[in-house]
Amino acid sequence: AMDYTKQPVFALGVLLYEMCTNLNHPLGNYPASVSVGGQYVPYPDSAVQRLVGGDYPESFRQLLWDMVRCDPTARPSMAEVAHRAMQL
Repeated sequence: AMDYTKQPVFALGVLLYEMCTNLNHPLGNYPASVSVGGQYVPYPDSAVQRLVGGDYPESFRQLLWDMVRCDPTARPSMAEVAHRAMQL
C-alpha cells in the first residue's frame, strides 16, 4: 500500500525549489515517482545535479533533495522537515 502522507513533503520540496531557483520543477517532466515491478527507479543524474548549486547551505540543498526523493518511504516526515528547517 502506498504511503500518501509523504506527498505533501514532495510538493513542499518542489515549491521551495522553484521559489529558491526561479526554475521549474527540479525534475523537469520526469514523473514524481516511477515504479517498475514494485521497485522505484532512481531519477536521472541530471535531475540530481540541478539541485546542486546556488548560494544555499549544503544542509538546505540536502533537505530539498530528501523531500523530492523518488521513493516516498525515503522522504522525511513533515515533522522531520520542520525540525531540520529550524536548524538551518
